[in-house]
Amino acid sequence: MLNPSKLLSELVTAGLPAVGVSSDGKLDYSQPLTPAQQTTADQIILDHDPLEYQLSPDTVFIKSNGVHAAVVLYAVVSQDPDFVPPTTLTLIINGSPQVFDLDAYGMGQTEITSDTPGAIIEISMDDDTAQQCTIYSL
Repeated sequence: MLNPSKLLSELVTAGLPAVGVSSDGKLDYSQPLTPAQQTTADQIILDHDPLEYQLSPDTVFIKSNGVHAAVVLYAVVSQDPDFVPPTTLTLIINGSPQVFDLDAYGMGQTEITSDTPGAIIEISMDDDTAQQCTIYSL
């Protein structure tokens, strides 16, 4: 079992020239892989968990297909029992800071896309936020 969109994101994030993953597991690349790239791809496929959506604690790369939006979930959490989550969160999307509202539990979601097929959308946080926030992409 595999999650084609998640596997594609994992391959692209690793710097591989992946352009498509079909539900039957067929991988498409924009160019032939070098032996080192093939080793990396094999390890990513071996480690692929289709049910786990957390891509990175501080940076997520989403590859746009030009049609569908990626649903991005974010949460600010703490082990401190007296922690009160903030009401907003600033994410840096392709280098541009954007402020998002958080609910009473410190969570929120948004949809992000690009009209350009194959465009890479980078979502990251500043150092302070990254210590408390995790981004998920569905």
